[in-house]
Formats: sequence, C-alpha cells, structure tokens
Amino acid sequence: MSYNLITYSDSHKSILWTPMKTGSSHATFMFTHFDFSTKSFDKETFELVNSKLLTKIVHHHNCSIMEQFIDYDVICTTRNPYARILSAFFYMTNMRQEELTVQNFRMFFAKEMDKPVMLHEAYFGYPKIPKYFLRMENLYEDYLKLPFVRESNIFQWGLLQELCDMKVNKGKNLISTSEFFTMDMIDYFYDNFTNLFDINGYEKDSYKQFN
Repeated sequence: MSYNLITYSDSHKSILWTPMKTGSSHATFMFTHFDFSTKSFDKETFELVNSKLLTKIVHHHNCSIMEQFIDYDVICTTRNPYARILSAFFYMTNMRQEELTVQNFRMFFAKEMDKPVMLHEAYFGYPKIPKYFLRMENLYEDYLKLPFVRESNIFQWGLLQELCDMKVNKGKNLISTSEFFTMDMIDYFYDNFTNLFDINGYEKDSYKQFN
C-alpha cells in the first residue's frame, strides 16, 4: 500500500492545504493552535489509516479531498508568484550547492516553469477551489477571515499578530527581480499562469515591489 497525508479539522469542517514555498512551515505551526491534525490515507482506496504515530500536524504539501471531506472548506496558503519562484530557486540552489546567479536562475526558470506539482498549483485540478487563502504578505488580515480564528482566545487575547509575525523557517532575502527576470520571462509567467495572480489578487507588475 502507498499512503499520503491530509490535514483537517472535524470541529471546523476545514482542510488545510500548504503548497510548496507558500509559508507552509509557518502554517503548520499556526494550525497546531486550532484543533487541526494530520492523518494518513491509502492513495488507492482513499480510506483514512488509524495511525497512532500521527498525533499532531505534520508538515506536507498534499491536498487530496476524499468523499467524506467534500463539504469541508479548503484553506490554502499562498504567496506572490514572483516571490514564490525565487524562493524555490533559492531552496533548490542551496540543496544542489549551486550559485545564486542570474544564469542559473534563468536555467531553473526554463526547466521548472511547466512542473505544476512544484510551482503552480492552479487550484482548479481539485474537487473544489479553496474558500480561504492565507497570503504570506497579509497573514494577520487573512487569518481573521477564518471564523474559528476570530472566535479563538488567541485573537481575543491579542496573540494573533505575534504568531503571524513569527519566523518559523528563515529564508534568504529576495534579490532584486530586475536582476533575474527579463520582461519576456514576466510576460510568459503571467500569460500562462494568470489564474495564480487573479485568484489571490496579485498584479502582473507586483514584481516591482522586490526591486
């Protein structure tokens, strides 16, 4: 048998989805405070596996919605698409012990842009589009859109902002996009993945904020 993971809450009727390079480590930390847990399931039968090893939230990027969860709301972490692909590049170059050069980034861009599992989950290949998005740039405001967060002691006691500001996984500071992206690359990125921008309210020229 092969297994996969799902993070959900029966009390909040919600599923948490944390795609790669969207603040997934931080979200894993945050949702330990809101009655969520991670369970494994059989990839063929979609039956949940009663595993005593999974007693808390586990960091993962999977989002499979089985029939028993079809009515649950999906909460998804997200991030400015330009920042996301740069972060993926930083991560991969570090893993491969390569240099953070413009040439290496453009090679990475050419190879990885058409791998949706890694970089561009467009949210439309799943049974339902997420109801809530948690943007890395607006965490506090977006967490407050979740009813169970607004009703929590964490918010009532004034702790939410502090938790949103915590750095769980320290990454590199973004280098100026003007050094890495050409306008042809930006046009290709936006034209082919417009829904990544539109569904989360990011503009095509939002790359300028990293200059």
